[in-house]
Amino acid sequence: MINQFQIMEINMSVECVNLAITDRCNRKCPECCCDVPRIKINWDINMAEIIHAANYLYGIKRLTLTGGEPSLHPDFETIVPQLKEMFGCKYLEIESNGMVAEKIPILKHFDVVAVTRYSPPEFIDSNDEMIKKLESVKFNLKIDPLPIKHVSRTNRGKRACLRGSGETVAVYKNRVYPCCMGWGIKESKFVILSESWELDVMKLPRPCNNCFFSEE
Repeated sequence: MINQFQIMEINMSVECVNLAITDRCNRKCPECCCDVPRIKINWDINMAEIIHAANYLYGIKRLTLTGGEPSLHPDFETIVPQLKEMFGCKYLEIESNGMVAEKIPILKHFDVVAVTRYSPPEFIDSNDEMIKKLESVKFNLKIDPLPIKHVSRTNRGKRACLRGSGETVAVYKNRVYPCCMGWGIKESKFVILSESWELDVMKLPRPCNNCFFSEE
């Protein structure tokens, strides 16, 4: 007989958690993948919420800080140095529009900086200077300029993208979404972060019909 622990092992495929630490952003891109411009009152994760998340996510292979623009969290420099130990993750990553380049000393705590880019006119691609600044850092840091992929909200595909494999989930306000962009899509289903979050989230449908990254 297979016990509950074995069932979780069999179903376990999540290797990366995109943890949203703020929904603030310095840009107002109409095609924002998380629909940040619609947010009227901004939210920042607090230490109690981080501790709560770490209790359930401890041991995740990759923890990726997202937003909004994560480096705009008011306590960014205080929070970041504690995260690897708190979450027991092998890799600490961040997705930034380049603003994190203004906080060079804190970059030593990251393994990867993924630089997000949108296409004009919604997003003026001024990231090249930021990327050069990041690449000049002498820490053992991988810079990953993400390719520009612009899919209008009025012309979505229906197929899961590479991120829709179940490997990556998103956590925002104590909610776990079945893909990395879930919390920015109104129709998305979610589960509350709990001991069974991984088993529960695998049962949810992914919101590919309305996702920024859905394949045509």
